[in-house]
Amino acid sequence: MTVSTLVGYIGVGVAAIFFGSTYVPVKQHRSYDGVMFGFFQCVGVLLMAILVSFVVQPYDEKGWLFVPTGILGGALWCGRNFFVTPIVKSI
Repeated sequence: MTVSTLVGYIGVGVAAIFFGSTYVPVKQHRSYDGVMFGFFQCVGVLLMAILVSFVVQPYDEKGWLFVPTGILGGALWCGRNFFVTPIVKSI
């Protein structure tokens, strides 16, 4: 097993632990719809993305990189967040 494969497996394990526990607070606290939960989660991800973009500096000689598929993925992800709260509450 190479070092990059080992790093990949460790990354998958860490992601499974942290992404799997993302919605635990939704089950413990009273909420009526997914709007506020989705809003706070999307704002948190946006602020983290801005921070990472300043650290990594994803630009070239033309300026900042713009990826339209990233915006489409983000829009779908935000729409999915609105349905998380009712689904988790019903489980």
